[in-house]
Amino acid sequence: MEKFNIEKVVQTIPFESSRKWAGLVVKYKEGKNKKPFYRFFIKGAAEIVSKNCSYKRNSDDTLEEINEDNKKKTDDEIKNLASDALRAISVAHKDFCKCDSWPPEQLRDKDSPNIAALDLLFNSQKGLILDGLLGIQDPLRAGVRESVQQCQRAGVTVRMVTGDNILTAKAIARNCAILSTDISSEAYSAMEGTEFRKLTKNERIRILPNLRVLARSSPEDKRLLVETLKGMGDVVAVTGDGTNDAPALKLADVGFSMGISGTEVAREASDIILMTDDFSAIVNAIKWGRCVSVSIKKFIQFQLIVNITAVILTFVSSVASSDETSVLTAVQLLWINLIMDTLAALALATDKPDPNIMDRKPRGRSTSLISVSTWKMILSQATLQLIVTFILHFYGPELFFKKHEDEITSHQQQQLNAMTFNTFVWLQFFTMLVSRKLDEGDGISNWRGRISAANLNFFQDLGRNYYFLTIMAIIGSCQVLIMFFGGAPFSIARQTKSMWITAVLCGMLSLIMGVLVRICPDEVAVKVFPAAFVQRFKYVFGLEFLRKNHTGKHDDEEALLEESDSPGSTAFY
Repeated sequence: MEKFNIEKVVQTIPFESSRKWAGLVVKYKEGKNKKPFYRFFIKGAAEIVSKNCSYKRNSDDTLEEINEDNKKKTDDEIKNLASDALRAISVAHKDFCKCDSWPPEQLRDKDSPNIAALDLLFNSQKGLILDGLLGIQDPLRAGVRESVQQCQRAGVTVRMVTGDNILTAKAIARNCAILSTDISSEAYSAMEGTEFRKLTKNERIRILPNLRVLARSSPEDKRLLVETLKGMGDVVAVTGDGTNDAPALKLADVGFSMGISGTEVAREASDIILMTDDFSAIVNAIKWGRCVSVSIKKFIQFQLIVNITAVILTFVSSVASSDETSVLTAVQLLWINLIMDTLAALALATDKPDPNIMDRKPRGRSTSLISVSTWKMILSQATLQLIVTFILHFYGPELFFKKHEDEITSHQQQQLNAMTFNTFVWLQFFTMLVSRKLDEGDGISNWRGRISAANLNFFQDLGRNYYFLTIMAIIGSCQVLIMFFGGAPFSIARQTKSMWITAVLCGMLSLIMGVLVRICPDEVAVKVFPAAFVQRFKYVFGLEFLRKNHTGKHDDEEALLEESDSPGSTAFY
């Protein structure tokens, strides 16, 4: 301060996104032929600060009054800086030479008499001297463009909400692929916060599908954007690092804050803290979130196949038996339950994300837990398993001993029961492989289009999941040991070679059925199965009976618009 002959700083004005500028008031010491005076320094958004300047300083240190001509040159220079993705900042000052103490009486803040009122200091006073324009570059981080494009392929709409000039924001958005050539030609693809907050509710709903850039925005604009998107039924994620981002972070379905550059307020308001401050971490969060969701659905699909088959097989065989005993004993059912609940959960839950998982569109919050492709597989596999096990149980004596059921010995009957149990387990063994694929063919209604490795290759990337391979090996080896050494505890009789071949080959039918079901388009399956049966199946097994009907929530903006036009209605929750 001594170097610049400054005596002290009398007022500091921090930057606020609502006004877009920051300032400093200093008192200069008495100098040669100069009395002590106060100087107000200001820096901020180029077009906002320069608009309030009356003079400009030239390169030769002379002052020039700002008229229409040089005002246009200044505006053009600001546009040029902004078009090159530079953040344009104006630097200016104003001297208060006839001021004995700070603040001057006419600028005094009514609530705090010791400081100047900011609106009076900036807006009501002429005499600001524009000292210069600065263009600051904030280069994109490596991988941001690729991450944004990956989000777009995944059906995630990326919007930029910033306090920058709209030209700067559009240039940056083009550089990182948020604003493509096709989208930028659309109406309302980019707009300023002041214009956005003036729109009515219906107007905001209509323009949001095209909106990609919101410039010169305030915290209220961000909050309003999130509120509108949620009211339209969208799942909204917000990223931010500043205190002004806290309202939007708190309101969003998922709030991401920056662990390195983020403020404590932003971190407290968010749900997830990114320790790397990298946008690619959000892409990974989306990828693994989808993976977890898919893994849960895979396990549910496998569970229902096993449960439906086991319940019906146990019930029918008990009713049909003269001594009312089931073909599957209690101990055998416990082993099946161990496969179904524990080992299968570990195997299917540890599958890593599919390479194409980010190329699929999001399902949305209202999607049923059991989709068409899922119940199609459940019903088909359960039907196959019931047919196979019923044939082996009821027609086993004729197929393997050429005798009627009443003519075989108790040992032979135990052999047949053990073979049915063995076949049932191998059916589940191969069904677990089939369950590795879930919804890869959704949206493809062409039979030929569904014949692809992504849709039909149940062994895809199997070698990278050592947990799955280990669990499959445990199930297979334990089943072999049970069949050879289970004896009385498992009610097992030694199997013949033909019985072993029959059990394993019948189990492999699950793979063939899985291929046929996945080739069949969902539209065909919907026509084959009665609609009432499908709805009842989804209502019970899809747990739709647990869902409460929330009045006023909508899945699309058209329904939202219709309700918002009715008296006394609201579109936001």
